[in-house]
Amino acid sequence: MNATMLPMAVISMTFLFVLLVILLTKAPKVGVGLIVAIVAMVGVGLLVGVFVIVPGRPQMAIYGSQTHQQFAHGPATTGVGGDMEGAYGGAHAPLTVPSTSILPRISSEPLSPIWSEGVEQEFEADVYPSSLAAAKALGRRMADPIRTVAGDPNAAVKVILFQENNERSLIAAFGRSLEQALPGVRCSIEADLRNVHPGEVGLTLRFDGMLRVQEEGLDLVLPRDKIRVLATAFTEARRTTAEADYVDKPWVDSFGAYASARPNESLIIARSSGTCTSESEANQQALDDVRARLTEALGRQTGRSLADLGRPPISTRDVLDGGFVVDRFVQSFDTATGKVWRQAMLIDVSGPKLARLANVQTHQARETRMTWARMGLSSVGVLLLIGVIYFFLNMATRGYYEWSLRIAGAVLAVVAIVAILMIVQ
Repeated sequence: MNATMLPMAVISMTFLFVLLVILLTKAPKVGVGLIVAIVAMVGVGLLVGVFVIVPGRPQMAIYGSQTHQQFAHGPATTGVGGDMEGAYGGAHAPLTVPSTSILPRISSEPLSPIWSEGVEQEFEADVYPSSLAAAKALGRRMADPIRTVAGDPNAAVKVILFQENNERSLIAAFGRSLEQALPGVRCSIEADLRNVHPGEVGLTLRFDGMLRVQEEGLDLVLPRDKIRVLATAFTEARRTTAEADYVDKPWVDSFGAYASARPNESLIIARSSGTCTSESEANQQALDDVRARLTEALGRQTGRSLADLGRPPISTRDVLDGGFVVDRFVQSFDTATGKVWRQAMLIDVSGPKLARLANVQTHQARETRMTWARMGLSSVGVLLLIGVIYFFLNMATRGYYEWSLRIAGAVLAVVAIVAILMIVQ
């Protein structure tokens, strides 16, 4: 409770106490009506405090010398915050972990059905996590374009894949997907583009969205944020094109290779677990998985659960402010019943970040205990004050208004405790 509010509260409660005594003595009906009104106001105050004020209470989490903020669908940003000693009062040293300490990677649990390979094979996605995944998806979509350009759907055709400047493995994966979609067709790969002969269907892959940088002797081809892969099927007389988009998120498809190339980082993947009908639902499910995996990681680090340590559960704010989300991948599929979404997040569970989270959890637990202690002490103090006032008034009136004083004291005690709970909260 704010110290400047205590004298005003004491004076107000004392005045109300005396007023109730006078009303119960001189006009009992008015006094009872006032008590009923006070009880009704207390009930409304409890409802407002429980369902409105407490759930919407803002929280601040300070992580080391910096405060990290990450919005639901944006990159992480870093802003300067208070130092750790100031945040924790200086009396308790924060848990420190050497910057070189790496937490062992957590073995991933079996993926939910939404992440099975059959989902991508059955439905068309709006975006894919790699050029390889996009090429495979295009291969599955090329059955109709090939029949279209071939003219006669019953005629035997020979499909030629022209590699050109693409990687051989990419063209080969594209061809295997095409052969699965058209079991009766065999594909051959040729290096250079040429004119096709009768009975042949040519296929090319091109990338739209690559940025070429040429300066000071450098000649680099860099991908933009989203790249479009164009697969063109053509004959001597006809031509048609299918397309698929991808963003460069190699950790989604090949996490093992991605993590092996970064031995000094401790990374895991969190994913949405169900069939989500909106992007926000998929985002929340992925964040819930992040919270569960961070809880598991902290348990591995400390050897005890958060409940055993007396710490609150990890919140979404802890996840975002702690800078644990390194990258994310959002994907949707067009199904017969509408769009479904899924989302994956790349999570950094390195020792220093977990140590900062552990310090914040300890700080929050200590603040919660101090809040309850303040409420308890304030309640005891107010009850003692009401008791002292009751004692002196009862002595001054020689017990003539004893029951009126008791009723007024009980009502004021309830009002005072509710007010303390709302103010301290």
